[in-house]
Amino acid sequence: MPVLRGDDLDPVLLRQALALALLREKALTVEDGDELIARFPAAPGLLADWTSALDQTGMGRLRRGGGSIVFEPGRTVHGDFHLVTGNDGSAVETVLLLMPALFFRPFRGRLAVRGVTHRAGFLSTDEVRETLLGLLETMGFYAALSLKRFGFAGSGGGLIEAKIYPAEAKKADPFAPAPRPPEGAR
Repeated sequence: MPVLRGDDLDPVLLRQALALALLREKALTVEDGDELIARFPAAPGLLADWTSALDQTGMGRLRRGGGSIVFEPGRTVHGDFHLVTGNDGSAVETVLLLMPALFFRPFRGRLAVRGVTHRAGFLSTDEVRETLLGLLETMGFYAALSLKRFGFAGSGGGLIEAKIYPAEAKKADPFAPAPRPPEGAR
């Protein structure tokens, strides 16, 4: 089982490590996870959201114990999931946690996530849609992300919807220039 150290991570790197572990269906331990949580005020809310999302989808179990954070994967399945996150996390980060694994399911997955859609220091739905999803599309990974209702840190109440489609075999050219909008377009 891979072991990471909490003092080497921030919440985004932790999400990326957990997403990779979920994709590969491999357990992961973050030693000194309490150190990570103490350094980043957003970490407890994010961990609560991710724990809840993994429980609600049956895709794994995330727990804390002995100062560590331990992830035990379940079976990644496609489906139509309605998730509820807290007022102190990030619905976008929750989608980004589950998205990589859902690309490799045989059918489309849909996530409707209620909670915080906009939080300082983390990507917004617009940033993900305008940058990350466009880049992923060039590599054969298709997803859509839409903001249905705003929800801000502390109050929540927002709603985002993500649709994740099965990956297509498409060879990406990592040196190709990024697609640009037509001149004059915004």
